[in-house]
Amino acid sequence: MARAPREMALTVLAACALGRGVARAQGSVDLYTMGPGRDVFSRYGHASLCVRDAESPDGRCYNYGTTDFSTPVPLTWSVLRGRARFWVSLSSRARMEAWYGPEGEDRTLWRQPVALSPAALARLEQRLRNDMLPGSREYVYHHFRDNCTTRLRDHLDAVTDGALRRGTGFSHGETWRTLVLDGLASSTPLLVAGELLLGRPLDREPTRWEAMFLPAVLRAEVARALGSTPVAVHTRADAAPVGDRARGRAAIVVAALALALASWPSRTRRTVRALGGLAAGLAGLVVWTLALASSLPELAQNDLRAVLLPTDLVVGALRGETLVRYARARLVMALLASLAQALGLTPQPLAGPALFVAVLMAPWAMREATRPAA
Repeated sequence: MARAPREMALTVLAACALGRGVARAQGSVDLYTMGPGRDVFSRYGHASLCVRDAESPDGRCYNYGTTDFSTPVPLTWSVLRGRARFWVSLSSRARMEAWYGPEGEDRTLWRQPVALSPAALARLEQRLRNDMLPGSREYVYHHFRDNCTTRLRDHLDAVTDGALRRGTGFSHGETWRTLVLDGLASSTPLLVAGELLLGRPLDREPTRWEAMFLPAVLRAEVARALGSTPVAVHTRADAAPVGDRARGRAAIVVAALALALASWPSRTRRTVRALGGLAAGLAGLVVWTLALASSLPELAQNDLRAVLLPTDLVVGALRGETLVRYARARLVMALLASLAQALGLTPQPLAGPALFVAVLMAPWAMREATRPAA
């Protein structure tokens, strides 16, 4: 969820004072939360815990969002497959504030002093130090269940004897899908990808506890449960990216209507069929590849597998009776998917892609099977 500079990654040193033991003197801890950045890896914000004690009077910050961001394509593929490895790194407070503040990514930055008893602070420091050990430093990243923010949530909840979790079992009020699409709302292509790739499990509403995978929700709950008022350390110079999450679904519907208009003149139908089949087939190829390759249920359990098929890639090459039969079968599949959503058999939105497939196949499905379909 966060982009860490190479310097921060390199600070994960074996000599990070693990052998010195937990600081014994009075200290303090601050929760830092960062607003969204400009690249896709920072759309949902970031968080860090910074500790001040006799050992680090200027503060040392634990960052669980460290990984190799220099290869974005392999990293994205690893995240989608549920295999991306992240780790915790250390940085000074000054370096951390500079990186996320005006000298670096220019992201809005909040600080929350968390009032802990000396015993609770010692427990927190021990947990953080344990995470720096070679066998504990790395973890398999999961966007919702195990990320840079949930790790801080769990530590704070443990050392406050469950104070952060209490009273958070109610529904957050929005689905996982909505929360994801809100983070992508400034990019129509990403919204379209989200509509196609996010499966049925994300149409459930998380609890408030689960929603603390978002730094903004964690910040609000720490203020509520622990009485820690956030203070803005830096406000980004330009406005945060905004958009309408409905644009992705609307873009799919518009594409279906454009396909219908383009295929109206009979002389263009063959070309439109080939191009439409290419678009639907590529979408189906991606949906099915992720469903088979990913260990994440939110990608593997995608009901659009019944709507988008990789076989649509060759629809432009089909002729005659083969084309008619294939088009009819695909039209029935699209209509059944839309009916399933309308009857509440699946909570996943299928109507947009189903409309695209139906519009693509309808002109050929209505031909006589014995009549040549060029």
